[in-house]
Amino acid sequence: METNNLENSTTQPITLSDFDKYYIHQTAKWTRLLSIMGFVGIGFLILFAIGMTAIGGLNTGNTAIALPTGMLAGIYFLLAGVYFFPVFYLYKSSINMQEGVLNNNQERLTEGFKFLHFHFKFLGIMTITVISLYILLIIGAMLFTFMR
Repeated sequence: METNNLENSTTQPITLSDFDKYYIHQTAKWTRLLSIMGFVGIGFLILFAIGMTAIGGLNTGNTAIALPTGMLAGIYFLLAGVYFFPVFYLYKSSINMQEGVLNNNQERLTEGFKFLHFHFKFLGIMTITVISLYILLIIGAMLFTFMR
């Protein structure tokens, strides 16, 4: 579906100056920090989901509480699962970019950019999906309101 105009290019290969390598290395450090913070956030989501499951498992005699806590736990687990992929791609990107720049390894640097591409592609698809869901929810709410 995508066309790659770069394959037909007859220009010279791109070379990286020392400044380019410095900025890629510094960016990779920050993306690694952000990805680690993302993994910590995923850990908190999983802990909250387990906590919601534990609260839902308590038999208080009130059955109205069991369903919402179970649903909340499911939502937290789902969010953790969805959030994992862009964080993982960002982490892999940072590791590969750092090693590629430090070792002058073109393959590792290319791998890092590939994972960065995956990261942004995933975020773009998720953004389009969420905006589409918002639009559908707004239309549904308007239809529900006018049909009353």
